Amino acid sequence: MKKLLTAVIVFVFYIAGPAWGYDAAHFYNLGLDSSMTNTKINYFTRAIELDPALSAAYEKRGMLYYFQEHYTEMIRDFLDVTEMNPDNANGYKMLGVAYLKKDNYDSAVFNLTRAIELKPELAEAYGHRAEAYRLKGMLDLAVQDADRVLDIGGNKQTIGMAY
Repeated sequence: MKKLLTAVIVFVFYIAGPAWGYDAAHFYNLGLDSSMTNTKINYFTRAIELDPALSAAYEKRGMLYYFQEHYTEMIRDFLDVTEMNPDNANGYKMLGVAYLKKDNYDSAVFNLTRAIELKPELAEAYGHRAEAYRLKGMLDLAVQDADRVLDIGGNKQTIGMAY
């Protein structure tokens, strides 16, 4: 009887052992390696469940939500990113972009301004803030930000947005 019980316990540990070895980094890496968007989101979500302080997983998942145009979920993820890393200029920029897409121009301007404060040469933040100002009817501020983008330079898309 003891041998049977011991064999059953060893078998259970043998089967369940690999599941215990998975940590947040494992699922994060699976998300990075996957080619399917929904699979990536599921892996990043699992990594977050295992380690709620893994801000990189929130950032990656938030970017996937951006490309899927799920802006509410994107806002949620980038709020977590900026809360965990208050010096993350890219997090504030993406949060501003999400608010811009949701037509919440005041929040967009606030977060894009924060991104600019953290990284004054972030041309994309000026470009998006110029668009938010334009949509708010604040054309002078929009032109100032667009001019700043042209002064800084950046990628072709950002410069095109400034024009």
